[in-house]
Amino acid sequence: CFLLLHRERPQPRELLASTLRRQRVGDKVPAYVFELDDLAAREGLDRIVIVRDCRAVTASTLARVRTGWSGRDWTRQIDTPAKVAANWVRAVESIERNARRLHVVRYEDLVEDPTSSARVLGEALGVEPGAFDLQLVRRPDGTRACRFLDATDLEAIEEVAGAAMRRWGYPVS
Repeated sequence: CFLLLHRERPQPRELLASTLRRQRVGDKVPAYVFELDDLAAREGLDRIVIVRDCRAVTASTLARVRTGWSGRDWTRQIDTPAKVAANWVRAVESIERNARRLHVVRYEDLVEDPTSSARVLGEALGVEPGAFDLQLVRRPDGTRACRFLDATDLEAIEEVAGAAMRRWGYPVS
């Protein structure tokens, strides 16, 4: 099986029960990452996890919380930069605990050098790197974090997630 673990859902255990019967699953927002202790131990799965800078994750999450996800009860758990950063730290700690059984890709490395990322991922999965459509890899708009995060937000993020961000090679002031 090929499993891309990467999307938040209100009821991940029930969702996992149905998705594990599929050959491929791909998601964007990480809820499965909190099930990695169980999923990493399962045989027959390739687990790919994409990690992104906490600041970008926070900007994206807050944009959704303030727009499309607005008014949903569960968003209270992720409605401030510090809460999103704490959630990100929990996610990367889960990845770190299970790293030897995962294929981990840093998002920034993927967009900076998609060819190398595809080669490494292809080797890990036993797939020709040419099987990946690298035309789909696009650099994000770098101004998004600037629109949603001010200096106080960035300070809160780094206070909560700074140590983990450093471990993952993200610059911290």
